Amino acid sequence: MNFEQGHYGRTPMKKTRFIVWFALMAGVAFGGAYEKNGVFTVSLPDIPFQALRLQLDKINKSPQACLDELEVFDGAGRNLATNGAVKVSGSLQGYAIHKPEHLTDGKFGNDHSWVADRMPCSVTIEWQQPVKAKTMQFSRDRTGRLTDRIPTGFRVDALIGGAWQEIARFPDSAPDAAYWQRRLAVEFNPPAFERAVKDLFNGAAQAAILKEATRYRQMADEASRLFGSANETDCHRAIATAQEILAYKKKILLRNPVLDFDELLLLKRRFPSENNKAATKHPEYWRWGLKYGFTVNWSSDYRMFDFGPLTPPDWGWQDAFVIRPLRDNAPADERAVYTPSPGRTLLQPELHFDAKRFAFAAPGTNNNFQVYEMNLDGTGLRQVTRDIGADVDNGDPCYLPDGRILFTSSRGFNAVPCHDGMVWSDGLCVVNADGSNEKMLTFDQMSNWHPSLLHDGRVMYTRFEYGNYSHQYGRLLFTMNPDGTKQTALYGSNSYWPNSIFYARAVPGNPSMVAGIVCGHHGPSKYGKLILFDPSKGRNNADGVVQAVPGFGKKVEPIITDQLYEKEYPKFAFPWPLDEKTLIVSGRLAPEQKTLGVYLVDIYDNITEIASSGDYSYLEPIPVKKRPVPPAIPDMTDPDDKEATLFVQDIYTGPGLKGVPRGAVKQVRIFTYDYYYRNQQDKWRFGHLATAGIDGPWEPRCLLGTVPVHEDGSVLCKVPANTPVSLQPLDADGKALQLMRSWLTARPGEMVSCVGCHEQASETTGHSKPGNGYGTPDHIQNLFGPPRGYDFAVEIQPLLDRSCVGCHNSSQSGRPDLSRKTEEEKVRSNAEYYKKTGSGIKVPFPPAFLALHAYVRRAGAESCYFLQEPGNWTADTSPLIQLLKKGHHGVRLGDDDWKQLYTWIDLNAPGQGSWNFSPWKIPFNQYERRLEMYAKYGNRTFDVEKIPPVPGPVPYVAPAAVPPSGSVPAVKGWPFSPEEAQRLQAQAGSKKTVTVEVAPGHHLTFVLIPAGTYATGNPGGPEDERVGRVVTIERPFYMCTEEISNEIYNDLMPGHDSGYESNRSIDNREAGFPLFEPQQPVVRVSQDEARAFCRKLGEKAGVAATLPTEEQWEWACRAGSARPFWYGDEKTDFSPYANLADKSIEKFRFLYQKPDWYLRDERFDDGAQVSAPVGSYAPNPWGLRNMHGNVAEWTRSEYVKTPGDAPLKNSYVVRGGSWDDRPQNATATTRWCYPAWRKVYNVGFRVIVEISEKNAPANFQ
Repeated sequence: MNFEQGHYGRTPMKKTRFIVWFALMAGVAFGGAYEKNGVFTVSLPDIPFQALRLQLDKINKSPQACLDELEVFDGAGRNLATNGAVKVSGSLQGYAIHKPEHLTDGKFGNDHSWVADRMPCSVTIEWQQPVKAKTMQFSRDRTGRLTDRIPTGFRVDALIGGAWQEIARFPDSAPDAAYWQRRLAVEFNPPAFERAVKDLFNGAAQAAILKEATRYRQMADEASRLFGSANETDCHRAIATAQEILAYKKKILLRNPVLDFDELLLLKRRFPSENNKAATKHPEYWRWGLKYGFTVNWSSDYRMFDFGPLTPPDWGWQDAFVIRPLRDNAPADERAVYTPSPGRTLLQPELHFDAKRFAFAAPGTNNNFQVYEMNLDGTGLRQVTRDIGADVDNGDPCYLPDGRILFTSSRGFNAVPCHDGMVWSDGLCVVNADGSNEKMLTFDQMSNWHPSLLHDGRVMYTRFEYGNYSHQYGRLLFTMNPDGTKQTALYGSNSYWPNSIFYARAVPGNPSMVAGIVCGHHGPSKYGKLILFDPSKGRNNADGVVQAVPGFGKKVEPIITDQLYEKEYPKFAFPWPLDEKTLIVSGRLAPEQKTLGVYLVDIYDNITEIASSGDYSYLEPIPVKKRPVPPAIPDMTDPDDKEATLFVQDIYTGPGLKGVPRGAVKQVRIFTYDYYYRNQQDKWRFGHLATAGIDGPWEPRCLLGTVPVHEDGSVLCKVPANTPVSLQPLDADGKALQLMRSWLTARPGEMVSCVGCHEQASETTGHSKPGNGYGTPDHIQNLFGPPRGYDFAVEIQPLLDRSCVGCHNSSQSGRPDLSRKTEEEKVRSNAEYYKKTGSGIKVPFPPAFLALHAYVRRAGAESCYFLQEPGNWTADTSPLIQLLKKGHHGVRLGDDDWKQLYTWIDLNAPGQGSWNFSPWKIPFNQYERRLEMYAKYGNRTFDVEKIPPVPGPVPYVAPAAVPPSGSVPAVKGWPFSPEEAQRLQAQAGSKKTVTVEVAPGHHLTFVLIPAGTYATGNPGGPEDERVGRVVTIERPFYMCTEEISNEIYNDLMPGHDSGYESNRSIDNREAGFPLFEPQQPVVRVSQDEARAFCRKLGEKAGVAATLPTEEQWEWACRAGSARPFWYGDEKTDFSPYANLADKSIEKFRFLYQKPDWYLRDERFDDGAQVSAPVGSYAPNPWGLRNMHGNVAEWTRSEYVKTPGDAPLKNSYVVRGGSWDDRPQNATATTRWCYPAWRKVYNVGFRVIVEISEKNAPANFQ
């Protein structure tokens, strides 16, 4: 008999055969089922049960099962079935001789049998009181006359303690050609085997094995041919050949000297019934891996949604820790170490360094998980962690070199936001070996998983975060010291690949290599592709990948997709590296494989089965051997200190602020988070995907204040300990120049030191002494008040009261209503807003917030995860700031008002400053429990839920009257018609059009722009456009017909990436919308870089290439027109001529909702969501395309707000508007400015060539 066959799937057997089936429950081994003379006998457990259920899955020769008699005998030989109540799944109707009562009537033969109405079918016998019995017997026909409808596959379950437990199966155990064909194809790879042999052996031994390998390769080819034969003898020969090949290969590879142990500690889990609550309620999660005990990739390991703890007795799991020989994998040689009571889940075994004991997680008395420890011989079971309430799970132990145990715990009372708190999160804690002195070490947004030790004694773990980037990604590898200090990203920061790294472990013999499992977000749960990483070679995307296993000689591509590797096999979990080449791992090798086995794998692509079963998974393999104890890193914390010290050597070092001029950063704003509570879904109190803003922060943000940046770029300050803090570098106005979108956490008394902003681990600066000379660290200075949750009604509404509500109120239709409202009005306006936008986010926001947030450009809930350019989200890219800065009807704000607006925008435009904003408050006792846990286990008493009371209305202060605007001066001969424009162009020079080669096959086309005079100005418009004046263009010039494309720009300035435009709202499963396609206009180039491109182009073409002045740009754009657009006015359908914010902007949307808050002109659809390829729209009369919209364009003119004002230092005008601007913000007179160093998401450029007497190249004349 072959106990192990069948885990790849089976074909129906032709004859019933004897099989022995072992099942473990409460330490008792059940017997099996066997058939003799047509009667099946099932051995029953020697414990009371209340019911037995026989499920028939397969029969021969008929669509309906038939049973003659079903008997249950006790030790005295009495048939207890006659006293039980019989229930069946359904009976064939119309036949009196085939009724259910015949099953226990004591009469044999077909005329006293039961026939089912369908397959599969079941029979249940239930007793009023629990009974004990020895055997169950049943048959098709006890007389032996009939041979149809004989059971060929069944299972028997017993109702024990209120839970159904499987006690026997009768699967097909006949040789299965398909099974062995699949195994041979997957597990025998001749080139891989030969590569391993050449590595492991040399000399005569190598030659002999390679000679045999050649013979086995030929045998494998022959077996493959025989497997395709219809001849049964050929199939048997093929099976025997496959078995011989795999046995030989295993014998050879097990001679690897790294296998210096004889046994494995394994978690053995019986494959559960598919007929259970989880499989029925969430079939997708069940299919992804819940049936193996793998919670989804965003969940705690201990709980799943509304299922509660991962210990459901009706799921049919049956767990045990077993020790199994490495070299003889027969189940009979396996011995049980610990088997819990039925339905109790075991998780996360961790073998001690001495290999004499191990720790693990299992449910405690309150059905919540705890850490336990026991000896490897099965003795000495004890609970390590304390039960501090049924609402706290503890698990995933990791032995530390100093004798303590690290573990994960849900005592932070955090939960995953996008599931309304149904999915709990776990942080890292530490406890003494005797269970005393528990401490919280991490205070993160979501789960920390799978802690393990690095060779130097540091802890490595997976940290899940989505600090306003897509939650399909962001499961990073982190490290820290065992005391929680030096929490540092190791791999995956700002990277879409890998989405997740689970079960990471250090590779013995290599100081920097680690092995981990990479998978997606939605999709297979916590098992996937086995990857070897070396962070010393790179820490982002696939830069540090050594190789995938299997994957010899293949490059791992950093794929951006949510359901990463969903359909790829093999799928692995729980890697245990043995050296740089060899690992032991659990896995499924093919979709047909029902359970997970244990395999020896190597970098040469060999996969060798160590343990497998058709009905059990073998998980978490650990070699039973002593391991070296890493060095113990001393505890450097001061438990009585509530603060830590932060030292940034030079904030300008690193890519985070690359290109920012020294001296531009004046302060750092510091804030912390009020992370999502559990169970927010209760009665859908806040609606699905409740957040503290609309397309804003996932959770409220608590503003702590600011600290100075010294002249040398250093920062030395105090920060609250055990508190996740985020840092924002501010310019002189108080605007953030970069967003951290993550956090750092310092332990009590710790000195957190970093080189700069997003610097690589290897980067250094030229100095290490802070600007204040290592003096007393600066303390965080309050910003408009003490630390508090930043709340729109408290912080922004008073500003609106004072400066805006005189015009923006309910009496002014068509304008955003920014006035205060009553609670009744608030509820009504929120309901109307959610109905209009189609949003499921039902947080009750202030109505003024609903009206204003659309005018704010911010990172949003889930922006592009790649590191963004400095200034990408700086507040001056927001329409609100541009509107006010350009002089909105005379409104003048004070410095503090500006800083408040900047702070609100930089904090991602929150609407609410605490979770207590709804009438329901924080659900249950979560708020009190979190405070209790933080105080008791983290010495943290600061309450981030505190916000000041909403102040009363502030009197409105009307702005000073705006002086009447003058008219645009009259200019003789202007405006002029398109025909006149073309006539003037034809007269201006000998060549109307000139083509310049930039690179082979890549050209720029220039058109001649004639000299002339025009009038500029926009009476009634913004202050920087209102003044009319006459402008004369003295000499003709050539202007590029299109914006500079990515392709052309990279010809002269290689390596530039225009990046992505982030999607808006949530559930963004890709990086965003590409702005980097070759024919799209280049963006995120500074004015300095645009000028450098012009210089290189000029040198190559021998011309005076430069940027236009803003006057040249407007003259060229207008082409004789005095209207707002060369093609018409704001009522004109712009879609043939310009790419502006229009109906297509709606495509920035949540996966299954349609947010309606994006500023856009819904009348028209220009067909482009973001920038379109250069030259996409109709040209103006002078042949220039995309002068309005697509991307705004740098000029070389310094920004002067109104004639006579001093230029704004080092700030230059951009013109034309972009795809993200409405028509009124993309006219011929529209102006805005940015510093010359800024790389703006929607700003590119086009080139002109100046023509003068000294500069008249032949090809332009």
